[in-house]
Amino acid sequence: MACLYLGMLPEAKVELDKLPTKIKTHPDVLEARLCLFDAISMLEDQALEDGVLLGKLSLNLWPLDPRFYFLTTHFLNEQKKAQEAKEILKSAPASIRDDAEFSYQLARCEAQLGNLEQAKQLLQECFAKDKSWRERFLAEPEFAPMTHVWN
Repeated sequence: MACLYLGMLPEAKVELDKLPTKIKTHPDVLEARLCLFDAISMLEDQALEDGVLLGKLSLNLWPLDPRFYFLTTHFLNEQKKAQEAKEILKSAPASIRDDAEFSYQLARCEAQLGNLEQAKQLLQECFAKDKSWRERFLAEPEFAPMTHVWN
């Protein structure tokens, strides 16, 4: 999958499409396809919709894999569908809720919904779990009204 990481999106899609059907539902392959949709979404809006559909399918196949909760909510947040993203996160098993990224993605939802105090609290939880998320936070448009708190 070097094509995907090198930005060779058409080539990555061809390689992923050529995989045997049995392998296409492996969590790593599903994650690669979602990452491909994310990269394409910068160029085409339809890829965001495709990402949501594949993310939901992946959640049905692998309900304990945190990647699919986070990637699916990422696509929904990119489409400004924060309430739907929040519902997906609320459906996550308890083991996933302890992850710093869970707090981060839920904070994105709350910020989009205008619940800035709740978003701030969730971000504090996220940063307490993993300080590296602070840099990502500073780059997110949803958090622009809150960045002065950590600058």
